[in-house]
Amino acid sequence: MHAQLHSCLLVKFVYEPPYASAACRARKRHWQFAKPAKDAPWSAPFPARFSRNALFSRDSVSTLRFGLRRYERQRAYVAGIAHYHELMASVLDISVQHHPANRSGRDFVVGDLHGCVDALRYLLRLVSFDPACDRLFSVGDLVDRGEHSEQALALLDRPWFFAVLGNHEDALCAVADGRLRRQWWYGIGGAWAANLPDESLRRYAERLRTLPLARVVGSGPERFNVLHAEFFGTDAELDAGNFSAETRQQLLWGRELAMGNGDPQRQRGLSLTYCGHTPMRDIKQIGSQVFIDTGAFGPGGRLTLVEPRALRRWSISVEEARAEGAAALALP
Repeated sequence: MHAQLHSCLLVKFVYEPPYASAACRARKRHWQFAKPAKDAPWSAPFPARFSRNALFSRDSVSTLRFGLRRYERQRAYVAGIAHYHELMASVLDISVQHHPANRSGRDFVVGDLHGCVDALRYLLRLVSFDPACDRLFSVGDLVDRGEHSEQALALLDRPWFFAVLGNHEDALCAVADGRLRRQWWYGIGGAWAANLPDESLRRYAERLRTLPLARVVGSGPERFNVLHAEFFGTDAELDAGNFSAETRQQLLWGRELAMGNGDPQRQRGLSLTYCGHTPMRDIKQIGSQVFIDTGAFGPGGRLTLVEPRALRRWSISVEEARAEGAAALALP
């Protein structure tokens, strides 16, 4: 069973794109897997075989772009507003949270969870996660689509778990505030909350509003960032956290970089940044961002866990995890 987990050690530096930040070049985090997948490797320069890596459909990228633009217009129409980001930009207590480097344990980053807690249980057991000294960072989207959204939200109370806000959490907050119709949220996976009392939803929203839009871990060459969708700017601009409404919308919903519309040159000076939001068939680096959402909630999808310092990653599907008895495993 372990052979099916696609766990591998990243061993060879293969590509140094001209737009890589100085921090990225110093760390040489452009990798090739010891057991590369059939698709383009994580380190392959965009747009190398992008259409084969996206999970949305087998249509052309241009068709996909059109569909996403139409989807964005529909979101604004359903909400009854002219500017979608004005609705969805939640009032957060903090925009960026900084964490010192972990000198006593290991740091991991997990892709979009979407309620797939059983897969997470298995992966944490596989890596022998130690809650006393290890930390788990999340790129957001804990809820919707999968089976255990409330269990995923309960992770926020674990002292070793550090998430950023995802667009699905932002949608939950908008529904709790009455800024978004429940029916629209149900359409993107929020149906798990159909029988959830308004008071419970408001309590979840209060907790989620304490999540930052980005987390910064460590400093210097060892630094890495965690956010949900995408960010164009430098480390200094990210650290400042003075985000406009447009930048907040991009941090939560942006797909320009993943769809080939964003210029990686705009990420000069940005440390390696882990993100999710856009499902990929495999981990993929574009510019300074590493996309680790591998579609855990969908058919053929997997939940991916990475360890930045050791350059390792693991992934497993919910079905495989359950076949190994993950549902009976306790979280750390």
